[in-house]
Amino acid sequence: MANEINNALGRNQSPSVLRKRAEFAQKDIAARAKSPGEIQTLMAKLPPELRPFMEVPRGTGTPTTAKPISERSAHQVSRADGNPVSTDTPFDHALAAGDRSSALTSARDAHAVTAGYRSSTQTLGPKAHAVAVGNESSAESDGGASHAINAGIHGRAGALGANSIAAVLGPHGHARAGENGALILHHYDAESDRPRIKVGYVGENGIKPHTWYRLHPETSEFEQHDPD
Repeated sequence: MANEINNALGRNQSPSVLRKRAEFAQKDIAARAKSPGEIQTLMAKLPPELRPFMEVPRGTGTPTTAKPISERSAHQVSRADGNPVSTDTPFDHALAAGDRSSALTSARDAHAVTAGYRSSTQTLGPKAHAVAVGNESSAESDGGASHAINAGIHGRAGALGANSIAAVLGPHGHARAGENGALILHHYDAESDRPRIKVGYVGENGIKPHTWYRLHPETSEFEQHDPD
């Protein structure tokens, strides 16, 4: 079976071709196997490069194509010692936990997450999102279509690439976005006794690209204001 797959689809090692080979193998195994044991035996005969794309969901006994290991956060690393966590590989993700921790990715589709007081998250590649959870933390993405989200009090979110969104879900936040981007900031509506969000669009109502904004403490309207 492995030879048939390789001959039919070649040995191009790009993720898209490997996924097609895995789909081909999945259909072949589903047609031939009569028991979970046979499924495992046939899967063991697959070329090594296909195995990260295959998984057997619990309770089904039927193999299905899965995201490659790299797309399932193969580079996920957790540290609480203040040292930075970083990766420059596409689809690899970085996770850092602890006060003043930092996480950095510099490739496409490589996301970064930090959790801790004054933690710092940054992504440089396209479609790479940055998330920070912690008071006075920062999340910044530089690539196109890369979003930045902060869930802390006095948090900062900067999405500097085109068509990106910067969102701060905690109170007293600051946000900035690139060309054609959007800002989302949180404020508390005392009169209605509920949280609300305000959305701003770069290029509309005077909102400028790459410029820090907050919500005015009294009017809850966007105003230019650099973080302290």
